[in-house]
Amino acid sequence: MEVRLGSGVYVASLQPPSGAEGAKDIGPFELLEARHAIEGEACALAALRIDDAQIGQLSALIAEMRDDNRHNEILLSEEADRRFHELIASATQNSGIIAAVQMLWDARARSPQSHSMDDKGRARGLKPPIEEHAAILRALKRRDAEAARAAMHEHISRVIEDMLKVTEVVEIERARAVAAEKRRRYSRVPRKTVAR
Repeated sequence: MEVRLGSGVYVASLQPPSGAEGAKDIGPFELLEARHAIEGEACALAALRIDDAQIGQLSALIAEMRDDNRHNEILLSEEADRRFHELIASATQNSGIIAAVQMLWDARARSPQSHSMDDKGRARGLKPPIEEHAAILRALKRRDAEAARAAMHEHISRVIEDMLKVTEVVEIERARAVAAEKRRRYSRVPRKTVAR
């Protein structure tokens, strides 16, 4: 990313910070876009096929996330978050959807870009949001496919927005640090005195 004061934030490179993109390294925003499309439809289908035992398991995962968030066990909360989403995929009873959702979460786990983005989000206090997961669960309990799709879309859209904000903040801080260094460096330039 590149911040141009007075203009905006621009993508300067599609390469991860290490400089080399891995064979299966999918960027965090592309992963989120794919999750939005795939998990939204998975959630709609799950609403039609989910059983009461899976509803109970999802409820337990939300309780686990809530407890982990309260104790600042963010990595544990994120793991419960993943299991929540994978359980919804499992409730579709469609092996293709299950494999697709697992592949997206596995790609996130392997991606240096996603690790960097997640670290930045955690540093800014981002945690799996309980109410958004609860809204998904409420729609699934009602077996309401449209509401389930909408709740999942809203959840992932908010994650995308949070990640965009994190990216902007980090890049703006970087630009400020560069500007401060230039101010420090160039404020010491001797000025020629003019004889009067």
